[in-house]
Parts: sequence; structure tokens; C-alpha cells
Amino acid sequence: MRRSALLICSSLALMGAMSPVWAQDWLVDTKKSSVGIVGHKPTGPLTGSVEKWDGHIIFDPENLNASHVSVTIDTASIRTNDQQLNTLLPGSDWLSANTFPMATFESTSITHTGGNAYAAAGTVTIRGIRQAVTVPFTVDILNNTAHAQGTFSVLRTDFGIGSLMENTPDLGFSIGVTFDLNATK
Repeated sequence: MRRSALLICSSLALMGAMSPVWAQDWLVDTKKSSVGIVGHKPTGPLTGSVEKWDGHIIFDPENLNASHVSVTIDTASIRTNDQQLNTLLPGSDWLSANTFPMATFESTSITHTGGNAYAAAGTVTIRGIRQAVTVPFTVDILNNTAHAQGTFSVLRTDFGIGSLMENTPDLGFSIGVTFDLNATK
């Protein structure tokens, strides 16, 4: 009887040691965080912000295989420093917000690139068009709080954004997406 009890206890302990360690779920504080855009327009720099967005982050630097990031933005909520562009952006030649109200990023893997730097490989979907991207970012974790920052670029023409302006190099083809996120466990 003792032998079988010892065998059962040993088996349970081994199973516990082999069970997966889950990454931490982080709650993004959208009031203390931002998502924005940067680019170039004929009159100078283009800057903007996303007013309505949401993010879901599962992250553990010790368990990157279980880590995942997803962000959804409301395409009609993008505001720039150009009033004319603000009028054009929701339209069918630009973001087509009525047909495609959301743009997303979904990570497929996260790798450590040194120090507090990481890279999230994944897919950006805008106007129903999916493109692979790598998003470099830094993250600082202190107790139950995390602060992450990063920037990545997409070519607007890859997503059919501003299709009537494709041959206008002054408008700029590359659009940078910036983020500054604060989250708690």
C-alpha cells in the first residue's frame, strides 16, 4: 500500500513539474496609453492619434512561446494634424471605415532581441488586406506594471490606402505606427 501511495505522489509531482507555465495576462490602460501615426505630407510632417482602440496582451519574458499581443483600432477614430486628410481618411479611397471599421495586429511569435527589447512577428489587417510585419518594442516591467513602446511602418499602398494618390510621392507611402502602452497584471 505504501509503495503505491509513493508511486502516485511521485507521478503527481512529476506531472506538476511538467505542466506548462502560462504567460501573464496584462490589462492595458487605454487612458494612460496611446496609439498614433507618423508620416509625410506635402506641407510637412504628418502626425495623428487613434482615439478608439483596444489591446490584449499576454506576456512573460520567461515564457515568450505563450506570449501574444493583439490590438484592434477603430479606423474612423484616426485624427491627424491635417483637417482635409481627416475628412478623406474614412472614405472608400482611404480607410473605407464603413466597410472595414476595424484594423488589427495579431502576433504570431515574440522574440527577445537583447536587454529590454523584443520583436513581435505578426499580421496587420487593414481594409481586409493582411500583411506580415515585425514590430520592435521595448518593455519595462516593475512589479505588477509594464510600460511598452515601439514603432513600425507599413506601406499605405500595400493596403490600398489613398489609392487615387498612389503616384503622388509628396504624400508619402510609408506610414509609421507608434504606441506607448501602460498595463497592469
